[in-house]
Amino acid sequence: MRYRTLGLAALIAFPLSAAAPALAGNVTVYRDRNSFNNAAGVPLTLEDFTPTFHFPIRTGILNSHTNLPEIGILPGTIQPGVTYSTPIGSGNFFNIDAGGGYTGGFLDGFNPSDREVTIDFHMDDPGTPRAVFAFGFDIGSLGSTDFDVHIFFRTDPPQHFNYPYPGQLSFFGFVSDARDITRVVIGNNGGFFGFDFDNFTYDEISEGGFTLAVRGTCPGQVSADWNGAPPDTTLGLIFAANTGSFVIPGGVCAGTMLGLGSQNIRLLFTFPSGSQGSGSRSGSAGTAACGRFLQLISAPSCETSNVGQIP
Repeated sequence: MRYRTLGLAALIAFPLSAAAPALAGNVTVYRDRNSFNNAAGVPLTLEDFTPTFHFPIRTGILNSHTNLPEIGILPGTIQPGVTYSTPIGSGNFFNIDAGGGYTGGFLDGFNPSDREVTIDFHMDDPGTPRAVFAFGFDIGSLGSTDFDVHIFFRTDPPQHFNYPYPGQLSFFGFVSDARDITRVVIGNNGGFFGFDFDNFTYDEISEGGFTLAVRGTCPGQVSADWNGAPPDTTLGLIFAANTGSFVIPGGVCAGTMLGLGSQNIRLLFTFPSGSQGSGSRSGSAGTAACGRFLQLISAPSCETSNVGQIP
């Protein structure tokens, strides 16, 4: 089968210019958890901070490796992929608390009242940082005037958000245009608690390898975001109307089995994978592309990503 590159009238018109990771700058805020989940476009992990209280977290650090048996926190109690930290203080300065209008445990800190919590994203090993597309949380039943959310990115300047403290439990979700969020800092203003929130939600840790996330709204703007590709190589974006086990019949990747089927299969575009093996391409998707499928392949290594469905 001969593959061809589609023109501007293609079902998905990805730009033909040199590929580069998408810049930070487009962070969309969601107040509805279902809308946030759909917009994130990737599997998510939800941390509910257990059914009950555990305090104080005397080390000032909470993650899946935290071992504080005297307060009931053991390795594995907390979901992997995130470290919550705050400077060490006195008394119950950092806690999984309970009550206060929350269901089960929630994370809080005080003493001083302007205490902030830093949230770093990483692989299961906290020493291996990673970036995410999205995070969100429930906040708002203890009492402050307002709260700040500071978002830090791989390369771009941080962005700062401020909202009135809702007074009743409310959801706030943040989704970036690219997988580029590395750190978040959250802090209340004008109240006793320096921070309080529950049900912190974020990108699930990838099992590793070459991953593709297809996000957006079809018909309309759609992005193909990749991570874990071989760095500084060429990627091909392949489209098909169905999934299956199509085998590439010729060329440098002859014999490679895809997760796509043979219906309307075609190579859309090729572009560099980037020096970090991650990046993003975005473009306009027509009605005929909705619900169809994409997969990436690298050349000359012929590694393939997962199959992503156009939303």
